[in-house]
Amino acid sequence: MKLLHVALTLLSALTWGNAWADEDESLLAVQQRGVLKVAVYEAFPPFSDRDAEGTPRGIDVDIAHELARRLGVSAAIRFQPADESVEDDLRNAVWKGHYIGGGVADVMLHVPADPRFVATVDQVRIDGVYYIEDIALAYARSAFDGAPAIASFTRHTVGVELETIADLYLLSTMNGALRDNVAHYPSLARASAALVEGGIPAVMGHRTELEGLLHGHEGLAVTKVAIPGVMISSWPLGAAVKAGDVALGLRA
Repeated sequence: MKLLHVALTLLSALTWGNAWADEDESLLAVQQRGVLKVAVYEAFPPFSDRDAEGTPRGIDVDIAHELARRLGVSAAIRFQPADESVEDDLRNAVWKGHYIGGGVADVMLHVPADPRFVATVDQVRIDGVYYIEDIALAYARSAFDGAPAIASFTRHTVGVELETIADLYLLSTMNGALRDNVAHYPSLARASAALVEGGIPAVMGHRTELEGLLHGHEGLAVTKVAIPGVMISSWPLGAAVKAGDVALGLRA
């Protein structure tokens, strides 16, 4: 998956409705400032990270610039480290700010927009769904006869990022039969590096991250994987703004 292709596909799907219709003061403040402050996750390729010169790049960064362009302003990218929960991230980035200071952004991207989650957070408005993420499996073709089934990991090692949906699933499925073959890594990037280096034959995690991290590596494949018994195996992503403040009227 080429990053530019994905970014352009997502951007072409975004259209403005009556955005800001009831938020004249907030819109005016952004336009007078000339800058739309957009929070994106730190070190989160292919959605948001920095190149060798430190310049922000990625799908969400491109979307941030497009949102600002449509408002006639520039975008200021604010990298947001992931906290213990999405609720913490929203508090730090959008509606209150971190306790060490730094202010808040006008918009935060890459926020889960599942109705069940949206109903639990009343400090923000989540709108503008622009992508559906799901769980996938990356694997070395030479290690398997076709795409591996989950049961394959009773015999083969599978890498996973700690404390993720994929991690919890692999540790609990088949009555824990895979536990001894689950290799834990602090990030999906580290797990993917181990796959590229031949240290493990497979990695399970977010599909888009895997495709971005492994693009261009011969002999590897990424496939969607069924994870029965998991309540959420795919989820929509959108934009969050402070409730009653800047309300982005995006429609996918």
